Amino acid sequence: MQSKYYKASQVMQILGISRVTLWHWEQVGYLKPYRFGRSVYYRISDIQSLGSKKPPKFLSIYSKLKHNKKSL
Repeated sequence: MQSKYYKASQVMQILGISRVTLWHWEQVGYLKPYRFGRSVYYRISDIQSLGSKKPPKFLSIYSKLKHNKKSL
């Protein structure tokens, strides 16, 4: 069985999200990117399964970064 993939631009359009949100989802493990050369793709099955997952809170990573800067 061969997996099919969407380009990052297609995922952003389908889900109605920005590149920043897509990057954030990658960082927190909500959506796994697959890189082929310099291009980034996402499995169609992963996109379809997002409906059953709760999206991560966007500001959680930034609050951690802000906290870490204060301790420097």
